[in-house]
Parts: sequence; structure tokens; C-alpha cells
Amino acid sequence: MLLLQKAKDAKRIYAEVVHVKSEFTELLETEVGPKFGFCRDSQVAARFMNEFYTEAGVPPHAVEYVEAFGAAGSEADKEELEAIETVFCKERHEPLLVGSVMSNIGYTQAASGISAITKVILGYQRAELAANMHCTTPRQDIEAIRDGRMKVVTEHTPINPIAYVAVNSNAVTGINAHALLKGYYKPKDRNRYKCNFPRLVTISARQDINIQNTLNDLKNRPIDPEEIALFHNIHKHRISGYLGRGYIILDTDEEQKTVCLEETVAVFDDTKRPLWYVYSGMGSQWAGMGVHLMRIPIFAAAIERCRIALEPKGIDIVHIITSPDKTIFDNILNSFVGIAAIQIGLTDVLKSIGLEPDKVIGHSVGELGCAYADGCFTAEEMILSAYSRGLVSIQTPFIHGSMAAVGLGCEKVLEMLPPEIEVACHNSSESSTISGPSDIMKKFVAKLRAEGIFAKEVPCSNIAYHSRYIAEAGPGLLKYLSEIIKDPKERSERWVSTSVPQEKWGEPTAKYSSAEYHTNNLLNPVLFEETAQLIPTNAVLVEIAPHGLLQAILKRSMPSCNNIPLTRRGHPDNAIMVLDAIGKLFIDGYNLDIAALYPTIQFPVSTNTPMLSHFVEWAHTEKWNVPLYKKGSTQKNPICNFVPSIFDDEHSYLQGHVLRGKNPLPFAAAIEAVWDTYAMIQGSPRRQLQVELRDVCLFVQPPLHATRATRLRVYYFRGSGKFEVHNEMGLVASGFIDKGLCLDMEHFRSAFESKETMDLVSDDVYQLFHEKDYQYEGEFRSIHRANSSFTEAQIIWKNNWVTLLDGMLQLDNLRQSHSSFSTPTKIRRIMIDNNRVTDDNIIKEHDKKLLVAQVFEKYDYMRCGGILLESIRYQEISITDEISANLEIVEFVPHFDADIDTAVAWKVYLQIVSENINKGTINIVGITNQAKDTFCDLKVGLHSIAGISFNYSEISTDKMLTLEENFLSETDLVLVQNLSLDEHMGQILYRVLKRDTFIVNREETVNDRVRPSALYSVLSSHSINNTKLELLKWRPTHVASESAVGIWGGEYYLPCPEVKAVENRMVLQSGHVGDINSMFWTETSDVENSKLKVVVHYAALSNLDMQKATSVVPVITDHLNSNCYGMDFSGVTETGERVMGLLPRGAASTTVLAIPELVWPVPKHWTLEDAVTIPSAFAHAYYILRQKMDFIAHKHSILIHGGAGALGQALISIALSTGSEVFTTVSDISKKRFLTRLFPQLKEDHIFNSRDPSFSDMVILQTNGKGCSVVVTAAKGELKEMYCKVCKHSGFVVDVDQINSQENFTYKMFYLTRGRNYARVNFNDLFSDPEAIKAIQTLMSEGIARGFVRPLSRVIYDAVDVPRALNLLASSAHRGRVLLRMHQKVPVWQSRVTCSPALSHVVVCADEIVGIQLSDRLVRRGAKKLLLHICSSSGYLRQKIRSWEKNGVNVQIATADLDTKGVTNLLNVSNHIGPVEGIYMIVNNCHGNKVVDYLSTLTNLDLVSRRLCPSLRYFAVINLGSNIGRKTCLERSRLGLPATTIDLYAFSNSDEAVSGKLTWRSLIDATEAAVCSAQVDVAAFPQRRVAKTVTEQIADLAGIQLSDDPEMTYLVNPAKVPIIQTFLRTMHNVPIDAEDLITLTAAKLRSIEEYLGEEVRKELHGLGTFYSCEHFDELKGTIPVVPLQTLTEAEPQDYEYFDVTKRYVCIVPGLEGHYARFRLMCERFKTGAVVLQPSLDCPYDTAEQTADKYAQLLRDKVNIQDNFYLVGYESGVLVVLELAAILEGCGLKGTVFCIGGAPEEFQATLKHELREYQSDEELQNAVIRHMFVLMKGDDDGLDEVLEKVSTFKERIDVCVRLLLGRVPHSAQYAKTLILSAYTRIKLALQYKPQPRQLNSRVILLHSPSMILEDPRDTPVTLLQQYSKQPVVVHELHEPLAHAALDLRISAIINTYFDKNIKEAYEKANLCENHSFLGDLCSATQYFDWS
Repeated sequence: MLLLQKAKDAKRIYAEVVHVKSEFTELLETEVGPKFGFCRDSQVAARFMNEFYTEAGVPPHAVEYVEAFGAAGSEADKEELEAIETVFCKERHEPLLVGSVMSNIGYTQAASGISAITKVILGYQRAELAANMHCTTPRQDIEAIRDGRMKVVTEHTPINPIAYVAVNSNAVTGINAHALLKGYYKPKDRNRYKCNFPRLVTISARQDINIQNTLNDLKNRPIDPEEIALFHNIHKHRISGYLGRGYIILDTDEEQKTVCLEETVAVFDDTKRPLWYVYSGMGSQWAGMGVHLMRIPIFAAAIERCRIALEPKGIDIVHIITSPDKTIFDNILNSFVGIAAIQIGLTDVLKSIGLEPDKVIGHSVGELGCAYADGCFTAEEMILSAYSRGLVSIQTPFIHGSMAAVGLGCEKVLEMLPPEIEVACHNSSESSTISGPSDIMKKFVAKLRAEGIFAKEVPCSNIAYHSRYIAEAGPGLLKYLSEIIKDPKERSERWVSTSVPQEKWGEPTAKYSSAEYHTNNLLNPVLFEETAQLIPTNAVLVEIAPHGLLQAILKRSMPSCNNIPLTRRGHPDNAIMVLDAIGKLFIDGYNLDIAALYPTIQFPVSTNTPMLSHFVEWAHTEKWNVPLYKKGSTQKNPICNFVPSIFDDEHSYLQGHVLRGKNPLPFAAAIEAVWDTYAMIQGSPRRQLQVELRDVCLFVQPPLHATRATRLRVYYFRGSGKFEVHNEMGLVASGFIDKGLCLDMEHFRSAFESKETMDLVSDDVYQLFHEKDYQYEGEFRSIHRANSSFTEAQIIWKNNWVTLLDGMLQLDNLRQSHSSFSTPTKIRRIMIDNNRVTDDNIIKEHDKKLLVAQVFEKYDYMRCGGILLESIRYQEISITDEISANLEIVEFVPHFDADIDTAVAWKVYLQIVSENINKGTINIVGITNQAKDTFCDLKVGLHSIAGISFNYSEISTDKMLTLEENFLSETDLVLVQNLSLDEHMGQILYRVLKRDTFIVNREETVNDRVRPSALYSVLSSHSINNTKLELLKWRPTHVASESAVGIWGGEYYLPCPEVKAVENRMVLQSGHVGDINSMFWTETSDVENSKLKVVVHYAALSNLDMQKATSVVPVITDHLNSNCYGMDFSGVTETGERVMGLLPRGAASTTVLAIPELVWPVPKHWTLEDAVTIPSAFAHAYYILRQKMDFIAHKHSILIHGGAGALGQALISIALSTGSEVFTTVSDISKKRFLTRLFPQLKEDHIFNSRDPSFSDMVILQTNGKGCSVVVTAAKGELKEMYCKVCKHSGFVVDVDQINSQENFTYKMFYLTRGRNYARVNFNDLFSDPEAIKAIQTLMSEGIARGFVRPLSRVIYDAVDVPRALNLLASSAHRGRVLLRMHQKVPVWQSRVTCSPALSHVVVCADEIVGIQLSDRLVRRGAKKLLLHICSSSGYLRQKIRSWEKNGVNVQIATADLDTKGVTNLLNVSNHIGPVEGIYMIVNNCHGNKVVDYLSTLTNLDLVSRRLCPSLRYFAVINLGSNIGRKTCLERSRLGLPATTIDLYAFSNSDEAVSGKLTWRSLIDATEAAVCSAQVDVAAFPQRRVAKTVTEQIADLAGIQLSDDPEMTYLVNPAKVPIIQTFLRTMHNVPIDAEDLITLTAAKLRSIEEYLGEEVRKELHGLGTFYSCEHFDELKGTIPVVPLQTLTEAEPQDYEYFDVTKRYVCIVPGLEGHYARFRLMCERFKTGAVVLQPSLDCPYDTAEQTADKYAQLLRDKVNIQDNFYLVGYESGVLVVLELAAILEGCGLKGTVFCIGGAPEEFQATLKHELREYQSDEELQNAVIRHMFVLMKGDDDGLDEVLEKVSTFKERIDVCVRLLLGRVPHSAQYAKTLILSAYTRIKLALQYKPQPRQLNSRVILLHSPSMILEDPRDTPVTLLQQYSKQPVVVHELHEPLAHAALDLRISAIINTYFDKNIKEAYEKANLCENHSFLGDLCSATQYFDWS
């Protein structure tokens, strides 16, 4: 590296840079393009250099030496020398010296220029040029060398140190560089920087040994101040990683030799230690204390300032500090000023070198030094204050006093003191100073000594300082100091006082460095011991005084601190001691500007100043392994990639894993991937290692697609044993895995007892799954049979661990009480022992192998074969977005002027049109006026006709004039307006519309004008709100008959009218998971009257309700009661009493059954609205504070998360009532203001930001570092940890959110230290704890009576506005409660069948499954008595009956014939168990006699029920196929009897049903809605609604407005993030981090959409068929053989290295010619793969020539062997067939895969796609334009430049120039890409196939888009010409442009690999490789990282 600086900043100059220039000059052109290299045309190079020197303003002949490039090539060197001769050898008197460092060190590639400049710099330094090596005979073909004007330097040659020197350099890419340097010389003057005190040098390095070597070098040479200045400059800053530190003090003796006075080397621990200055007081003075210090210039300057200040007072301070007279300090005044002066001088020295203390502390008069160090005093103020202190001591008459040091602490000595003596100084716990009358003091000191206690009188001039005996000095000192300190400055925090107690530091007298403060210092005791307790244990203490007086005290009381005195009494040279102390400070990590102590050095330093670089050296004391770059090496990482595809043979079974109509990858496959990864890491074969997985968390099951690869990436963390499974979107699963060395054998061996038989067969089991949306197929129907309790089952074993494990999970799932779909989320433990699957425990039944699965319910584990699962947890997912039904009735509608609205008329017209044209898809065109959307109301109804789809488009009248005739020939229905009046429209339609086309005409003005019948006939017409809507037939062929049709009406399907439900109980329900807007009110059975019934007036919603509605928290319901929203209610009892109460769930209802113990009367002064805000909030608060920690009776400090919420307000109110100190957090400033208004006692500075972790620091600060005794939090993640952090000793953290959110939070054990507690409180536990309920009831009543249980703030919504209320909760924008107003009429959105428990229901089942599902629905609606008539009983039915009976349902089964007697018996039996309330007959598809039987049964049911069933409310005939019962039901309706016939045929046989989107619930929902509709004849059709994209659904949940900007970023409310996460995880199996959602980008939304759907590839034609893959890696694009990543091989970093022992699939690309297209195809290969890329240097190579080169390449580089595998793609098929023939000629044989088609097919396809280009020029322009767009993205500006040139070469050149700077390619690469694209197309068109039959096997992977030139040919016959063996054909689904992306290819090719490859794959370690540049050497190497 070369450092270029401005001269004014340089510390050293080697040379001046005069001028530098770099420029592309030229590359020599050849036939195939430019020739890269060092050769230059001498004239071009000379022109470049002449321009250089013109710009530099220096004549070339001034240059004395040229450091040439010297490429060592004869031609290149000659051209360079000729150019040098031309430029430099004119007008030259002395020979030009030339040379090249390349002759000395060789070609150093990119470092060649730096190497040349380094050589020149060394030459300047030595004034001598190094000789060229290996130049014995200078060449004679250069005239300047022959005649002596130029001389090659062959010997070391002197050079002028300030000469001009040129450096010339070339690059292989045609770039020339030239630099002109000028030498720099500055002579050294060794006498210039002399000083009279030693030199301190500080040094740091990575190793201490390097420092020692440097110090040794400095000791052995004369002192060079400039060299030392360079060291000072380097080491005044911290250098990262330099942990070695040292210093040396050097001086020169009389013989001018360097002597070392002090030297230290140490290792610095890189920790920042606090720096404290300690200022000593009286007693540190001694004679001559400043003599040596005066040698330090900074110290002397400070003393001079003191001298000037004291001179007017008659004091000679210099004499005082330098005099050897020991009596000089008998005068106390001299002591004061002497100490102060020394402290001023030393403080200035430290400040000059950049030291600033963190704290300062003073002892007695030492506090004057603190004032100076703190900036409160100037030097003059300090010295004069000391003078005043001395003066007042002399002038004031005191008693004859004395002071003594005692070896006891203050507390101990106080007990022993006589009353006359006081403690003057609290020095430490073992030392104090006492003060008092001298006579008493002498006696007391003697007494202490007699007792063996240290005691010694100290000099004090007979003054008892710091005692009551000097109080008379106070006024005088205050007067003197007031005159000096005129403007007192405030003391900073770093000055800790020893004269004022800490608790008084905030008082005004202590805050300022005032006269009062320092007077107080003299008169009061010194509190050094108390204040010194603030000194940290790792502090560095620098004692600043004439002598280190306090060292003994400091070392004893603070042994862990580093104590550094600056001076010592009697030291031979205190100047050296000061330098030594500074060196120690450097050792401790302080970076010091040592140069400030010495004369200033003028930089740059002199030329001969020694270099410093040689001090950086290796230290041979440490051992290091170093890489030797012999060859690359790899190491397996604990990471493995899996790419399962449903097309792979081993993964095709995954197609059977169908859940909710989707095909996700099962969790079992992810667990198997973890098992395989761990086995490979341990060096074991896959699935052959015993393992134990713990704490397995399951997040999502990634989707499997037919066109998009599914990828899993497994990470294993060796240290912790943790694993994580990721896909491209996020985390799939995690947990811990270890070897199963200690598998719990007891669990595997324990006996299983069960008396149940396994009577459920596979069909029964999977019918149970099917009703919950599990559509398992194939191998995933692995449960062969099971018992009724699902504790034992037989699972099919097909050597597939995935289906075995999934079968166990299925079995456990069946045991759960979930009513809908659920997914496992956590498994505590999975043990897998592959050795346990043996023939001994396999049951063989026919062709099946079975393993027995057993569930141990008591111990919560199950086992099967070699797998044991323990403690599985599930998340139940709400009903998904199902297809719902549109109910319609059949009614007669007149064709003219019926009383109907526009929607009904439009529906009738669509039915008429569909009946007449008999098409599945109807094309509709609306002819509109551009001014407005005329038919918007009609477009809405296009999806309302079952079985018919509509294609709607619009066109304006203006545009119709420009289109061809009959462009509406495919149109079935045209929408127009005002046709009767619009002559122009009639003319247009006459031209473009075919006869007998239907028209719907909207006449905005009602008139009687009708066009002639020959133009159109009116089939139907209705007047609606002053407009007329007509159905016309355009130019009918049979006018008369059409007119006749229009007279009558017809029967049509019309929307079923909405019927208001009876006034039953209404409850709140959720429609679709995650969709708050789907919430609705529905009818349900009324509550029983025997308990406390309350009519609800208000209900409250909470965050928990919002989380349930969004499925963040699973909805937990019992079998019958599906109402789960709301806990608080207020209302009126049947006796009229106003009450408020609490329920575990279901309060959001019009009536509730209350829990008497959780009901409170509403005080008279509260409204019911006030009351409903109370119950859950205050009950929850009391449950936390009273039940969990006994908070109520005591005062505490409490921190409450979310104080503005309902729970927060309740907690605050209760806490304030107990007098506790309350802290809280809120999310914004408005909530803070709200709380301060609501609770005036709450301090404003006790409210913090809940979303900023800094609140924890604020709480700690407010509580003086103690924290809070109670912390209540609902935060997550990092914020939760902050709440735990602020819990004080013996405190309690209550987590009120952990259970609801199920957050995977790691609680650190540190937070349980110091007696702290943590509890997760689930409020729902209250309802199962009678004692807690009783306590809460009492506390609430007392709180109401005392007034602190009071109404909370609230927001009120009407019941209809439930979505708005929940959205408010979701956005966390509310304060307090969110209420629903229930006493007004609640709208019914969905009616339900309501069943009385006392009555019975009869279900006649022609279809068992529908009958069972209908019965199940009746049970859910309250039915307790069922009679099912069914032909045969299945295990599925028996299982359902058992489940109903568990819920108290009486179920009877009848099988007798249903003739009159049979029906009578049936209804009598039903009446016996309970009067019949409903009869339901289910009719399936039937014909002939079966129809008669059904009609007979129905007639009998009708007639007998009239007689036997007076309580009958429901009589329904449910038709699944045949339409039976209409007549009977109409007759019953006429008689006023209940009757409904429901036609479900269209619904159950719709496209939705066929595709699996229709569930049994949808059919039963339709049936229930029809029964409740009060209509007789009802038909159900699938509801056609436009499905929202996932992006739109996310936007709805997030409350954001989508933008068209593709770079848009949306800010999402953090409160809504969990809702979106839950929606994506549960509905779409998308794992996504919260951070990605808070700042949601449009790119992220696109990635989610792409992840969920099949890949939609752009349809490509023309050149795009062959050139479509973007590729920007120029280096890789020019490599002939590119290895790609496969399952077994990672993509190497070194493409030149191949393992020739391995087998490779060799891929020949198409016209594109590069590897990028094949990444997806190769990543699933079970062996290595390489792509053979054609050379860009040879664009004219034919297929035969390319094959020859590839054959040689494969033999030389890949070591191709027998049984090879070749893949040709597109035009590569031509080459690969030639290549195979060449290899067969070498005796090899293999398999050839042809992707696309045969050669003839490819040529025909190529001609077809390029058919629009009629000439070469057109094709050339098209290629240029296409490649330009492919590289740049658009063709902006291309046409303009192409028009200006004529030839193909010129067009390429201008195209490339336009690309420069806009694409990452070089110009040459872009040029060759365009040229080769054209030439390859031409060569492919000219190719003449000459088939040679191969012995190798030929496989055709045929693309559907290939073209056959001769229809008589087939792909097989064309390709069979090339093979002796039969050609095998596999059809692909992708067109040729995307054929390489077809996932089938990899699966197909893998099947043809031989046995050896397949076996090697099974044994291969598939973990990722980590590549190293070289192997670690075996020998030990030593390094010093200096």
C-alpha cells in the first residue's frame, strides 16, 4: 500500500508525486477481435507519454531515470523502449537511465505498479538505484542504447536524491499508466531539538515481545528526537488489537551514549478503567521538592504563573519549592502555597498530554487542587486561595493545638476519644486523623501507643485544623476568599466532595466552588473515607502532590485499584518519576500525547531519520498454523440443503399429503431432514443413527408445487445441539437433537394394556379426517385400523419414516377434542431407534407390513416401531375460507313489466341467454360511452349463474369505428344503451354484429319507439325506476316465432329472500380465520331459565377477543357452545336488578347465564355503561396483586406495562390506593397526558415509553438503582427482558401475556437471583378456583365501597360495528375498554336451526356421510335425542355415535323398511325418546324403482307425521341428485305445515366440489340456511366471489392502502404484526419475521405471492425463445467448463479444479451458450454436473468443431469415462449427438439426453420463431436489439444510433458504446455476446444433420412447443435415426423457452443413473462444503500480529 498525502500533513516524505495518468490506449486487433496483452504500438505509447509531460509542465529530458514496465517479451519490450526513446532521449546531455523491477522480483500482477514505485523510493532514500538482474547483453535494436543516450542500469548506480523519475506501467486490458516522481531531501540537524530532561517513548503492539525488540533497538542507538516524535505520533491514538504496551525513559550520559533510566513492557487487557485524580493535603511538603520538576517546561511555566501571582504578596514561590532549607516549611503559609504550586504544575503536565480525569477527590487543602482540575479555579485563584488559607492561619490566634495520625477508623476511634479531641480526617476504615489541644493530644497518643495502636503526631504548626478550635479563622478566611473568588463556578459531577456529606451535595452551598465552600473545608472534618467508597474497584488513582502522602491509605483500603503517585519525598529525580508515572498510565490503556512535553518537531522529518517499518516483525514465541497454498480443501459444515419434489421417485408419495385442499410438505419430512443432517454430521449413514430430538417447535409446512422448487435448509449448531429448519421465507421447525445413546428403553419396553378392539378400518379413520379438512391420499393413509379411543392402531410400514411418523401424529390428532383442523406446534421429545423396526415387531397382513402404535395417555407419550413421541401440543385453526352457498328459489317471472328490480331482471336475462346458446362460457361485450361506466351494476351479477362462466369486456363507441367487420363474431351478448333512439349505434351494430346475437338494451328514457322487427325483436322488457331494461335478439332469422316467445313468462332461479329470524338469543361468531370483518351475529338456542339469567345491555371486548378473532390465540370452545367472545357484561336480571358480571367467555350475547359468585350489583350512581368497564379489569388486577403476591396490604413500588389499557388503569388505581409508588409505560404521548389527567397522584416523570427499551434505565434512575418490587408486563421479546431487568431484590415479575401469546421466550436464570420471582398468570385459571373467586368477589365489593374500583375510560360501538371495535383493539389505539351496546336490536346476519334438548330429531339417510354430518350439526345446535334411519352401519358411524353419546346425546339407529308401518314405528320410537321436532330425509342420486321407493317413503313420512308429530318444526327433503319431494312440500306448505325441499345437486357437483374446495360443512351450512329460510323450494349454488390475493388480504389486516409503486415500503402498526403473522402461518404456511412486517416492502409482498403460487413464466416467442436468461458474471461466462451445484456437489470457488475421480453429467447449452439456465435443473441431480460453454473467441465454430473441442476438454479436464451422461439442450442437441459419436469412437458408451426435440425439430422451430425476419440485415438488427434489451432492460436510445451506421460491425460497435456504464459487462464481452448470438443462429440454420447411429442410449425429453416441418414425422422417428437402441420419450410440460426449468427433468435423468451413482448418493454426505484456500501445514509456524 502506498500512502498519498498532502505535503502539509505529511510526517515523512519519500517522494513528491508530480503527475499521474491512466488511460486506455489500444488493444491490437486480430481476426477474432482484440488481442489482450502488454504489447503496445510505440507511436501510440509515445503520444500518451508526450501528452502526459505536457500536462505535467515538465520537459521529458529533465527525467533522469525511467522505471519501465519490462514485460519480458521481446516484441513488447522493444515497443516500450522505442516509445521511451522517442519521448525522453531528445535534447539529452546525460544518458537516460532505465530499468525494471520485474527483472528482480518477476511479474507481480496487480502489484507491479506499487513494486516499481517502491523500488524508486528506496533509491531516493539510499541515493542509489538498484541494478537490473539478468541483463548481461543490452539489446542493440534500439538506437538510443547503441549511441549511449539510454543506459540500462546493470550495476547499483548513484542518483540525485531530488531527481525526476518516471514510472511506466501497462495492463493486459490495454490500459497504460504513467507516474512522475520527484525526490525529497531534508538534511538532519542533531542539535536542533535538544532538551535537558530524559525522553519518554511509549509503544504499543500486538505482542509484548515486539515492544521489547523495539525498546532494545532504541537503547542501542543515539537518541533521535525526530524518530521519537514519529513514535509519539503513532501511539498517541489507540490501535485496535494492540494489547502489548510498553515504555522506556532514555537519556544521554557524559560520553553521549544512550542510557535507559526506566523500562517496562506489559500486556494490556483492553478494558477502559476510570481515572481518578487524588489531591493530598498538608504533610506532603518537603524541602527541595520542585528542584527536578522545574526541568519540565510545562511545569516551569505553571510555576512562573504562580510566581507572578504571589510576587505582590512578597512570596518567592520558586525559592520555596527549590530551597534545600528544611526549616522553610516551619512557616505554615509556605506549606500551603508550596503544595498548591506543585499541584498546579503537575496538573498542567497531565493536561498537556491529553489526560482528563473521570473524577477528582481531594484531602483537606487538596480540594483546592480539585477546584483547579475541575476548571472552577484558575492557577492564580488556586495559589492565592492557598495563600489566604496560610495567611489566616498565621493571623488568627489559636490554642496550642496538635494533630495526630491514628491507625483506627473513625467509628472505632470515636469511642475512645476524650471530649476535648475531635476526629479531623476520616481517612479510611483503618486510619483517621485527630485534632485537639496539644497537651491532651500527647497524653492520648501515648495511651494509644501503650495499647499497641499506631499513633503519631503530624506537623501542623500547632494548629488543630478541621476542629472547633479554629472556628475563629472562618470569618477571616471567608473575607480573603471572597476577594479572590468573585464569580464562583458550579462544581461538575466529576468533583466528589470530601468536606460536605453526600446527602447535602445538592444544596446551594455545596454546588459551587465558592468562598463559603472552601471555608467550610477548613473548618469541618475531612470525609475522605465516606467519599472514597464511590471509587470503583478497577479505578486508576493518580496522587497529585509533592509526595504520595496517601499511598499507604489508598493501597490498604482499595487494593484492587492501581495507585500511581507522581512524586516521592527524597526521590533522586522526581522529573524521571513523573515520566515513569506517565508511562504507567500508558500501560493502563490511556493514550497520551507525549510529544507535548518536548520541543516541537517540524515535520516532515529529515530524510535520514530511521524507518520504523522494520519494527513490525514476527514473534517466534507463539505457535500458529498457517495455510500453505498447495491445493484447495473443504470441510463439511453442519448445514444441509434438501430439495424435495413430487416428481422424484423417492418423494412422489408427498402428493398424498393434502390438507385443506393444499399439498404442503409434512412436518415429518422436516424432522427426517434434521435426522439425516445430524447423521451425516456424525459420519453415519442417513436414517441409520439413534437420535433424540427435544423441545421441537413446528411452525409451518411449506407448500409443494409442480413448477416451483421447495427447498429446506437445515442448520445444526454444534455447541448447543440446536437445529433449525428454514425455507426461503423463514423458520419451519426448530429444537435440539443429540445422539440417542441413552434412549429411554423403559418407554419402549413398558407393557401396553387395552381391552378395546381395533374396529375402525382405514376408510372410517380417514372419513373422520376428511370432515376436518384433511384429505390424505396414497401412502399418507397410513393408519390401517384403530380402536375407538385411538389409543392403539396399526400403521402401514413401507420403509418410509416420514409416513410412519406422520401416521403417529395423525393418530394423536384423532385423540384431540378439536372440532376443526389443527396442526402440531410443539413436541417435547422424539426418540428414533431405527434398530427397533425388525421382523419381530412387524405384522404381515396380505401384502401389507404393519406396525402397532400405542398411546400411553397417563404418561402422555406414544410409540410405534422405533419412534417414541412425547407430549404433542396442537393449535386448532378456525374454519378456513370455504365455498359458501347462494340459495335460490324457483319462481315464475313474466317476460314483460314484472314487478322486479334491475338485479333480478339481469339474472333472468342471463338465464334466458345461457339456455338458448348452450355454452359453458358466455362472451359479453359492453359498448360504453367513455364518459362513465354505464354497466357497472350489471357486471356485479355476472357470477350469479351456476355452472356458467362469463368473459366480460368493454369497448367504446369511438373505437368500434376503427375495427374490422365481424370483430364481434364470437360475442354472445352485447350491452348497449338507448338503442331505440341511437341511429348511429344501429348502423354500427348492423356492420359488426352477426344475426341472432342477444342484446341487453338499457333505455334511460321510457318511450314506445321500437325498431323494425327485421332489425331486432324484443324478447323481454321491464320498466324499473324510469328506465327500461330489454332483452333483444339482433336481426332474428325467424321473426314471427321469436315475437311469440316474448309474450309469456317462465320459471327462473331468483335469490332467496332474506327472512328475519325469530327473537332468539344472539351470539357473536367469526366467519373466516384472521378476518375481523367476517364477524357476525347469529341465532342460537336460548339459555336455560333455571339459573341466573341476565339480559345483557352492554358487553366489553378485550385484546383476548381480538386475538381470538384473528386466530393469534386459538378459539377454545366446548362441543355445544361455540360462543367464545367477551368476558364482561352488564344488564338486568329477570327480577329487574341491575348487575355487572364476569364470565370465562360468551358475554358478547343478548342473554347470558351468569356465575352468581362473579356478579355484583351496580351502584345507583353508575350507569350500566359505567359498570361493564369494571369486572374483568379489576378482577384481573386483584387476581395478580392479591392472589399471587399479597400486594394489597403493603406499600410497594410497582411498574405497570400499558398503563392506559383497562388492566393498566385498574392496577394503577389499586396501587395508588395502597400508597405505593407507581411507574407505568404507554405507547404515545397522548396516552401519557390521559393518565396524568385520570390519576393526578401519578407523577409525570414516572410514565415512560413502552416501545423504547430505555424505560428500564429511567426506572432504575428514579428508584436510585433499586428497581421495582412488583413488575406487571405483557410485553414480548427484548422489551419483556427489560421489564425483568428492573425487578428489585426479592421482587416479583408477573407476565400476563405469556400464556395467551404462546411466545417462545427464553427467561434467563439470572433474573431469579437475589430472591426475585417470575410468574405467568393466566386469568382464565380464576374460573376453576372457587377460593380465588370468593376472594375476588370480596375485594371487588370492598373496592367499590371505598371508591378506588371505579369506572374506566371506554369507547362504545353498536353491535353492528363489531369489526370496527376489534380493529380498534388490533391497532392498540384505545384507552381503557371497548364496549358493545347490546340493549338495542342486534342485527341477525345468519339464522340457525335451534333444537330443543327435550325434543327428538329423525334423520333418514340415503347417504350415510351427509346424514352423519347433518346429525352432527343438529347436535351442535342443541339436539340431545336423535333417531337415524340408515341402511348399514360403518365404523365411522359407530365412532360418531360414541362421540355424541359422550356429550349426553341419546342416539337410536333404525334399519327397517319405511313403508307405512315402518314409518309409523319409526316415529313412535322417536316420540318415545322425545316429541319429534324435526324430520330430515336425505335423497341421493337415483333412477327407476329407487325413485318410486323414495317417493313412497316421503309420502309415508308426510302423512304419518301429520298425525304423530304435533311438535314438528322442521320437515326437510335434502336432494343430492334426484329432485324429489317438491310436490309434497308445496302441499304441506299450502296446509301451513313445515316443509322445505333443498336441491344440493348443483352445489355438490360444481367445479369447486370437484377441485376439493367444497367441504361437508358447506353442504350442511347450505342445508341449515335453506331450512331457516321459510321457503319451500330452495336450490343451492356455489357462491362465486372474486377471491382476494394474499397481498390484498395482508393489506386489509394491516390497514394499509396498496400502491402501484414496485419499490413502495409500508409502515405497519406493530400491534397488528402478530395478527398478520398468525394469518400467514395458519392460512398459508408462510413463516415471516416481525421485522419484515413492520416495514413491509412491495418486494416482500411479491415474494409471498410467488412463494404460495405456481411459478407463472412469461410466454416467450421469437428470439426470446432462445435468448432469455440474464447473465452478468463475465468471468464465469468465459470459463469453458462450469461446475454447478447438485445434491452431492457444491458449486466450487475454483472452477479450474475438478475431482477427476467423480462422475459428472455434462450439459451442452443451447444458442445462449452459458450455464445460468441450468442451475434449477442441476440442483436435484444425484451426481456432479458441469456445463460446457462454447468459446467466445471462436464464434464461427460449427457444431462438429464445437463437439471436437468439447471431446478434448472432457478427456483432459473431466476425465470422462465409460457410461457417460450427456445432456443437450435446444441447439445443444446438435452438438451433443456429434460429441457422443466422437466419444464412442474412443471406445466409450453412455446415455444421451436431448431436451427439446430432435435436431430437425429444433431447426424447424428456429425457422418458425424467426419467420418474421426476411433478410440477414433484419435478423442482425433484431439480434442487436434483443441482446441490448436483455442486457440493459430497455432499448432506450438504440434506434437513433443504429440509424446512423450501415454495417453489422458498426451497429454492434455503437450498441456497445451505448451500453458502456449501464451494464456490468466490459465492452469486449458485450460485443462478443452480440456477435456470437448472431453467428450461432446462422450456423444452426445452416446445419445439415448427418445422422450417425449411436450405441449409446438416447432419451428424448420433449417440449410441447416444438415444431415438426413434415407432419408425417414424429419426434421419435426423427431421433431414432441417431440411435441403434429404441429412443425413450418423456413429455415435458414447459415450452422450449423454459424447458430447462421443468422440474421433471431432474427426476427423469436421476432414474437413468447407474447403480453405482445411486448407491454413492445414498452413502454421500450431503452437508455443505466449506472451502479453504489451502490445507493447514503440519509444521509449526510462529507469528507476531504486530
